[in-house]
Amino acid sequence: MVKLSIIIPAYNADLYIKDCLESLLDQKLDENEFEVLIIDDASTDATLTTVKSICEKHGNFKFFTSELNRGNGAARNVGIEKASGEYIYFMDADDYVAKDSLHNILHLALANDLELVFFSMRNVKDSTKKLSTDNFEEKKSQLTLSDGISFIGQRFYRDEVWSYFINRNFLLSSGVRYYDERKFSQDQYITSKLLTLAKKVGHIDYDVYRYRKTPNSIVNRKTQAHLMMHMESLDLAITKCHFMRNGLIEDGVKNDAALLRLKVKQQRYITILIMRFIQTDLPFTYLNEKLKKFKSMGLYPMNSLYKIKDFIMPRYRTMNFIFNRRYLLRPGVALLRLYRN
Repeated sequence: MVKLSIIIPAYNADLYIKDCLESLLDQKLDENEFEVLIIDDASTDATLTTVKSICEKHGNFKFFTSELNRGNGAARNVGIEKASGEYIYFMDADDYVAKDSLHNILHLALANDLELVFFSMRNVKDSTKKLSTDNFEEKKSQLTLSDGISFIGQRFYRDEVWSYFINRNFLLSSGVRYYDERKFSQDQYITSKLLTLAKKVGHIDYDVYRYRKTPNSIVNRKTQAHLMMHMESLDLAITKCHFMRNGLIEDGVKNDAALLRLKVKQQRYITILIMRFIQTDLPFTYLNEKLKKFKSMGLYPMNSLYKIKDFIMPRYRTMNFIFNRRYLLRPGVALLRLYRN
């Protein structure tokens, strides 16, 4: 019986996807226990050739192709439809996981009948950091359990879907899916939405995932078209999170800490949007219209951002001091654009 389905969207990832897939072979999992579903999103490099060569050797590795490049969200939805495991895990094709780590998380999820289980990650520059920095036997007693709303209120959590396993039946019954019309920033909404629906969530500070920043990653790409798409995707995520949070309030949720953290996350996304805007050549009127919209939602100025410790960094404090004051924002943007150039 398949216990774990690992879903990997891939687009022009030939430089890294072999490391990703080989890390999945370096786990204490029998082939009949897990499947790897690679969705090639119309790659134009040798990604599909590399994927096919590995799939030919391992029957539990399967690939699917798309004629159009539709983005991670659409590819992940295909993976959800094809998955058969009790749990689903999403990965990015340019990342990898620590040796012998996934079976530990899977065991915790199954033993505790969890809907979601979160774990830790490390930023890396290459594929050499293959061993977990944590001893699982020492860490497993530190597993914490809670409902999703309490989880939001109690701790900082990453939005990226590679930071947790999801029970497949829970995901299917939730109705939560990726929205195909935006390629970026969907995790910001998806993860929090799933948490608001979950009744049993686990967290363990155990090092599993390796996030590798590459030249073509979202944070490093700076073409005008990419920047515009990222800003519009952030805008949509902020809007969807706004209605989600308001829905919780209307439903009588009284967890002030959870409601605050959701608001802080939205304001962090606004900060990112402004930072991306500075990298563009767009007129200030574009940003002005966005801020008017966020003000109508009660999100701007971003006065809640430092009420919790999730995002307290001196560099961001200085930027947000400028971003929150309209009389400083316009000249500040102009000055930062000069510095950029």
